Amino acid sequence: MSKVIDASRYGFSKADRVLVDANIWLYLFGPKPPDSAPARSYSAVLKVLQTAGAQLFLDVLVLSEFVNHYVRDQHRVLAVPGAAISGDFKTFRDSADFVPVAEAVKRNVVLIGRFAKPIDHMLTKVDLMALLGEFAKGAQDINDELLAEACKVHGLALLSNDADVAQAGITLFTTNPHLLRRR
Repeated sequence: MSKVIDASRYGFSKADRVLVDANIWLYLFGPKPPDSAPARSYSAVLKVLQTAGAQLFLDVLVLSEFVNHYVRDQHRVLAVPGAAISGDFKTFRDSADFVPVAEAVKRNVVLIGRFAKPIDHMLTKVDLMALLGEFAKGAQDINDELLAEACKVHGLALLSNDADVAQAGITLFTTNPHLLRRR
């Protein structure tokens, strides 16, 4: 079981080392409207983290999830019935319509890079067969398991809105009310 902490009430400091999950970056820099309750709460948390001088980190899995989710969300919005955008994702990705979306992703990843330092992925340091065994049971998402292992290997807490990581055995910062009620 993870130690779940209310990120909006925590007194962050320079000693805090935090891996920021893709869902947080999507709230802050994704294509969705920035006025949702989670976007507002995580924006406030990011400001507190910055002011406190906490160290933020970015894993390649988080980057990949951010980019893929962002692009697929934009494709779903643009490829409505009757639109000139192809409903086939690969056709869209190979078209001129993809270029502005890719440019927006690039700009936002550069912004994320201003907040978070990349860490090396630690796939060679985990028991991959054990992780795959848990995944095969249908109980765990493989990326969530790998992110939890990255936190353990690098001595990081995770800032996430994802309830799936609540069982990972790490320190989890969140503003997700459902997760906070389960503590």
